[in-house]
Amino acid sequence: MGRRVLRKGEIATLAVTLAWFFFNGCTSNLNKYIFYQYNFQYPLFVTLCHQLCCCCFSWIAIESCPDQLNVKAKPLTEQVLNRVRVLALVFAMSIACGNVALRYVFPSFTQVVASTTPIWTSMAAYHIQGQPQSPRSLICIAGMCFGCGLAFWGEVNFHLFGFAAITCATALRGLKSVLGSMLLRGEDSVDTLTLLYYTSQSASVFLGIASVAVEFPQMIRDPVFFEEGYEGLWITLVVSSCVAFFMNLCNLLVTFYTSAVTLSVLGNVKSVLVIVASLGIFRNRISALTIVGTIITLCSAGLYSQGRFRQRQRLLLGSE
Repeated sequence: MGRRVLRKGEIATLAVTLAWFFFNGCTSNLNKYIFYQYNFQYPLFVTLCHQLCCCCFSWIAIESCPDQLNVKAKPLTEQVLNRVRVLALVFAMSIACGNVALRYVFPSFTQVVASTTPIWTSMAAYHIQGQPQSPRSLICIAGMCFGCGLAFWGEVNFHLFGFAAITCATALRGLKSVLGSMLLRGEDSVDTLTLLYYTSQSASVFLGIASVAVEFPQMIRDPVFFEEGYEGLWITLVVSSCVAFFMNLCNLLVTFYTSAVTLSVLGNVKSVLVIVASLGIFRNRISALTIVGTIITLCSAGLYSQGRFRQRQRLLLGSE
């Protein structure tokens, strides 16, 4: 039997998925390094820098080579723009909550909580698109909740506010995946770069207002913004912002090539890589209970994804 040759679409899907794994892991650990190494206390400002970088880079890409990047020339309608603004608000809140959490907990713990994203994605898909859950899916969701609870109970560096922030970020990430999938695949579909441009543009406005209201009074008194000796911080922040652009672009590309639920499941594979990288970089302690909880959470998410994939295949075969 000859070897199976990958088709062009499969190669593209594999490439963007691997790139998403890489850039996601880099972004999480770079952000934690900024908060941990330099005691930088402005997660909203960091998120704002990321979104401004995404807006600038996506605009440059759209203007310089639209044909090569399959950018659609048609202008967005007001109705689509309103949906993009809603996505931008959810997007900004999700990333901001994630960066706030990294001030208090390590990436290894945030990834365990983030592994429950399929729960929130499924809830959003059910309420927005009317997608029901099978008994097997509900059992897997219960397993994810149980595993996350064990990891929560055994976390050595647990912080309640950090846990609340990453839980909010995870719930919003699930909602963002569904909203993004609808814009990329809907009747008035938007290409990935255009969606990233308009989303990051609106998100920058939301984050700018939030950063000025919450962080600016402390920022004007912080020597990190006025004194020398912090070059390493600013270089790391610039690198983190550039990496965030590629991470967000790959995030939308993976959603386009697969689905919102598949994206949330691929996130669990990414979680394993980020957890390993975090333990290697920051050397944070991890308990046996947390390890068991992490394994249960990831396995439950894997079984959930397998069930959803089979259900989708049956629906496709039934429609033929």
